[in-house]
Amino acid sequence: MKNSRLNGMVVMMLIPAMLFVLFATACHRDNVESTDSSKSSESSVFDFTQYTIYCYNTDASMNAGYALRKEINDTYKQTVLVKAAPDTGNDEATNKRIYVGAVNQTDAKNSALDLRSEDYHITVTDNLIIFAGSDLVISSAVDYFCTTYMSSKSFTLPSNLDYHNTVEYPVTTFTIGGITADKYIIAYESENVVKAKKLQTVLSKLSGYYIPIVNNKATIQVAENKIVLSTDSEQVGPMADGYYSYEELNGSLTLSGNSDTAITEAIDKLLEQYFGYNENNRTATVTTVEIPSGIKEKCQFSISLEQAKATPDAQVSGRNDFVFGVSGHSGVADAYPEETVEEQVRLVAESGAKLYRFDAPVGTTADKFVVMDKVVDLCKAYGLQMMVNVGGYWLKDDELTNTCKFIAKRYKGKIDYYQIFNETDIYCLKDPGNSTFETKYDMDKVKTISGKMKLGINALREVDPNAKLIVNFTYWRSDIVQYFINDGVKFDIVGFDWYSGMGSIGKQIDDMIKLFPNHDFFICECNLIATAKYTEQQQSDFLTNTMIQMYKYSDRLKGLVVYELFDQTKLETGDKYSEQAHYGIVVTDGLGDVLKPKKSFTDIQKLLGGSSIEKVFTIKKVG
Repeated sequence: MKNSRLNGMVVMMLIPAMLFVLFATACHRDNVESTDSSKSSESSVFDFTQYTIYCYNTDASMNAGYALRKEINDTYKQTVLVKAAPDTGNDEATNKRIYVGAVNQTDAKNSALDLRSEDYHITVTDNLIIFAGSDLVISSAVDYFCTTYMSSKSFTLPSNLDYHNTVEYPVTTFTIGGITADKYIIAYESENVVKAKKLQTVLSKLSGYYIPIVNNKATIQVAENKIVLSTDSEQVGPMADGYYSYEELNGSLTLSGNSDTAITEAIDKLLEQYFGYNENNRTATVTTVEIPSGIKEKCQFSISLEQAKATPDAQVSGRNDFVFGVSGHSGVADAYPEETVEEQVRLVAESGAKLYRFDAPVGTTADKFVVMDKVVDLCKAYGLQMMVNVGGYWLKDDELTNTCKFIAKRYKGKIDYYQIFNETDIYCLKDPGNSTFETKYDMDKVKTISGKMKLGINALREVDPNAKLIVNFTYWRSDIVQYFINDGVKFDIVGFDWYSGMGSIGKQIDDMIKLFPNHDFFICECNLIATAKYTEQQQSDFLTNTMIQMYKYSDRLKGLVVYELFDQTKLETGDKYSEQAHYGIVVTDGLGDVLKPKKSFTDIQKLLGGSSIEKVFTIKKVG
């Protein structure tokens, strides 16, 4: 078992109340394989599908409920519904219920039970399982149940379980300037909200104190005593050299720096210095924490990257005009949250890939591009080329033009490839079984997309003429790209997305060589169709074999991108899109916390000569 991310909380409180913060524990197993969660691949003694998980409406309860659902799915290949708890104990769908976060162990209604914040209670009867406790400890209740009763492939519901436990906190005393921590708030500037939530979560886990977080610009302040997270106006990129400091003055403790990395470093050093806490031990080694009045410390730092040496396989060596990449959705999908962006980019680099394909936001204001700014800076630092998927075909003409110009100006000279839209053949498709172009596609949509492409491409090329422009399609529908070319759409590379079951990829390229004599080619997405009948080994074999084959196939083919980095388990729906949940080469909890690399990741890493990368800080105290 391992603790799930501390920085994934979505808790926002303006007034301190008798609520507590989650430190979520994700129950999982190290031998998880990619699977379609809607199908059971093996029988189990116990049928969880008869139950519905009801979570009381707090982030802690919902996350603990989803952690339980994931454990059931991973271990027993069964899917259990997760819903918000009803106002009464009655369940309109089933008589078998699992309540998570209930504070009343008798009827599972959200009414008072004499449980302290550090207590949790698990009750099991024939048709009812109740995890009762505060937000601070509810994940511990679920974690205990998973580790104690769900550690094997067979499961028997414990009979009439009535279990009570108290969570012990390693820190018994916590003061800042002589004031107990419960009198404080964490005040953040907008760019530091994620770090504020992480700090809140860690402090709650270590001390049992719930410290509310508020925007520092809020008109209503709920405490005079603050822990302030402040970034300088002249902010630098996440991998730039910089400084951080922390200072206690007049009842406020301020942690500041000149970048996201600097603020994170300030938090980490404060926790390490006063709590004995770090990311490796994840607990406090100090029982009495007293942060004194008047402390003032400032440090300068520089960052370097150290990567273990590894050699790529000879089968994918020798070409300087071919690049392997990995696709992701940094900042635009739940599995790729802002707070784990650096880990996302680092994992791409560690895989041995030399390109990251990701999505650009749609808009013309800087606040929409905060995450992309970080991704671009990180890709440069980790030595990755970039392929950016630019959307917005639904925008008005002037909005699309302005968006493309804004993106090109903001990142001029940094982006290697712009892919204009994605798989527009699917959007335009009307009757895939029809043999004629005019009846196969919705021609109004085709003409609209062609016009939008011209606008977007012209805008991008006007501002950043050196970036390569890609138009892609999927399956065998290269005919729509030929239409775009004949209609005057000018671009550099024909991209195509290729998955198992589509036929011979070699024949596809052979056909494209004849159809598009003036264009190079790029495989923008590639993977095994992610359904329950395939194993991790089969996914790995498909990807590595295809990568070797394509590297050697044609000088006109310039690259291949694996789709995608992370599983997106929140896309598990049981319908035809459920397969979208398990394309990743890394298993996550669906919210950005990495659980383990799949066989495909490690085999690709071996093929491409990838290896671990360590970020090294050189720190000098200056004040």
